[in-house]
Amino acid sequence: MAISVCNVDYDCASLPLISTIGFEGKISNGLHCDQSGQFIVYAIGANVIKADTKTGQQTFMIGHGNTVTCLDMERCGRYIASGGMNYMGFKTEVIIWDFYSGCKLGQYNHHLTRVNAVKFSFDGRYLMSIGNMDDGNVCIYDMERGKVICGMQAIKGRNGIPKVIASTNARNDVWVVGGDDYMSYWILDTKENRLRTERANLRMVKRDILSIVIDGQDEYAYCGTSTGDIVKVRLNLPSVDGFSCDKMDRLGPPASGPTLACCVGRKPLKGEKGRNNHLYKGGVTALKILESGDFIVGAGNGKVTQGKLIIMCSEGKPNDMISEYGPQMRVRGQVTSILLSCEDVLVGSTMNEIYYARLGCLDGTKMLLSGHYSVVNDITFPDGYSGVFASCNYEDVRIWNAAAMRELVRINVSNMTCHAIIFSRNGKSIISAWNDSHVRTYSVQTATPLWVIHHAHLRGVTALGISTTDRTLVTGGEEGQVRIWSICPQQLTPIAIMKEHIGPVTGLRMKRDDTQVATSSGDGSIIIWCLKKFLRISLILQDTLFLDVAWHPSDCQVLGVTHNHKLCYFEAFDGASIREVIASETDPIHSVDVSTDGLYIVTGGGDRQVKLWSYNEAKLLRKGVVHSSEITRVRFSPLSDYILSCCQDGSIFKWEFPKDLCCVSVSINPCPTKCHAKLEQPPITDGRGAPGLPMCT
Repeated sequence: MAISVCNVDYDCASLPLISTIGFEGKISNGLHCDQSGQFIVYAIGANVIKADTKTGQQTFMIGHGNTVTCLDMERCGRYIASGGMNYMGFKTEVIIWDFYSGCKLGQYNHHLTRVNAVKFSFDGRYLMSIGNMDDGNVCIYDMERGKVICGMQAIKGRNGIPKVIASTNARNDVWVVGGDDYMSYWILDTKENRLRTERANLRMVKRDILSIVIDGQDEYAYCGTSTGDIVKVRLNLPSVDGFSCDKMDRLGPPASGPTLACCVGRKPLKGEKGRNNHLYKGGVTALKILESGDFIVGAGNGKVTQGKLIIMCSEGKPNDMISEYGPQMRVRGQVTSILLSCEDVLVGSTMNEIYYARLGCLDGTKMLLSGHYSVVNDITFPDGYSGVFASCNYEDVRIWNAAAMRELVRINVSNMTCHAIIFSRNGKSIISAWNDSHVRTYSVQTATPLWVIHHAHLRGVTALGISTTDRTLVTGGEEGQVRIWSICPQQLTPIAIMKEHIGPVTGLRMKRDDTQVATSSGDGSIIIWCLKKFLRISLILQDTLFLDVAWHPSDCQVLGVTHNHKLCYFEAFDGASIREVIASETDPIHSVDVSTDGLYIVTGGGDRQVKLWSYNEAKLLRKGVVHSSEITRVRFSPLSDYILSCCQDGSIFKWEFPKDLCCVSVSINPCPTKCHAKLEQPPITDGRGAPGLPMCT
């Protein structure tokens, strides 16, 4: 037995990125658009995306080393600024991008751990950024000079935590900053390049400010709070009539700092009863002012309402309130972004979804973009068809159009986590494994339940495999058992239980002739089972954790990836070790797959890199470095024309198979005639010949 440990050259070409699925909905005001409304800008993981709403084309701005935490776009649409996060005690970056080309214009690393917010001045001359409580610094970046011109400490002792920034509409040297028990404005002295701040006098009012918007005259700032009301603050800024932007320093300091005007609530609807019904449920998480002076308010309970500011008398005292009118919009999760584009309203939520509606008819909501909001556990394709794929995570199984990267079908099981999914071989149903120990099957066309195996395992079900006849199902469980089931239209019958793993089954792959199945486990073993006698054929045992397994298309070799950074080759006949490759320098490898022609391997893991290898030489050919969290699954498409990868932040990336590498699409179906017929008449179509499914929620 010869074992070769390969030294890998990690300096190789990049894997071309085609498109992605996802939206970082947890970023406050993380959704922006250009003046025409054709392009929207948002973040996915460590990347900033510019998407064309007409064609769906995406431009990727790659430069952050970790998750993007804040985003802003200059009002004229020339620049984009993004701030990121890093590990505790390390500096993180703020990057300025050119909107049109997507190129990096500037970068500075003056904040520790995390950047809470970035904001351009109204004319785009200056950029303000604020760090989190570990950093507490405010920095001003001059776009013309291309450098940071000044900074100041914002947090001193128990002084509150700044979270959000708003810029004034007529002055380029004033920003309003709010946060947890924090409200002030910051003024830039453009002559001496110094900052000074004025803390707002809110008297006895203490609020956690989540959003800020300033009226068109820079007279008042409206601050949405976690309490559910809106704090109206008088800014007391000098009038700018007759002054140009380059003469703002002549205005001098304001006569006094910002002061509390009042706390604005909502006017309860007729017949509405209950305590605190004047507050927005879940807090005011997003806020916009229309040119007419009306407000659009997004709340933590997912409601978006439109209303006018009115004055009402209560107990003999005048109170400002927002009188809601027109229909309401309801979205999943908390509203974090409201974007106005002509007569359109775009709303982003913490469930990583973007909704679209028209002003005045907010109830006509359509979903513009969707993505997973938690770790994606598995990806699968129909047999021999690359036009669609499915993914699963907490509560959801979703089917996607692979060309447009759009959601087609959604299957929801509340409060449950789906660990694995697989299409039936005829492409008509999708089988899913859940942590409540059930196996559920649904129609891919209508998302209706077909059949369920109750308590398929003692604990959760973690892996699935199905025969080419759709008559035999193999499942793996958290307790380590591998179970065989006979699938008939009228009855689901257990055939055998194989008990040799003592750890959870982490991977399961069927041999293409249905005679054997390979399973990997967290106990450090890979076992190849005979599906005729239900006995072990070979055992591979190492002092590590096997996290995934894959067959070579020739069925003579098995691949496994381990927690100790290795990609391992084994003989399927006797389990002999052939080769071990150090596939990562520091992190475990979570997933592996082999192309249909058997010439290439793709791996992904804790190092957040998608790596493409040659099978015979075990040479690293390409790698993709855009993920911001650990990769959980990588898969070749059935025709090997692209690669999919998913990670813990819920995003899915589509990679182009390099054209300079000759990858021939080979059918691995034992019946070539049947496979070709399936490609000519795909199992999932929308009647126009293009992949598509009815939207089911």
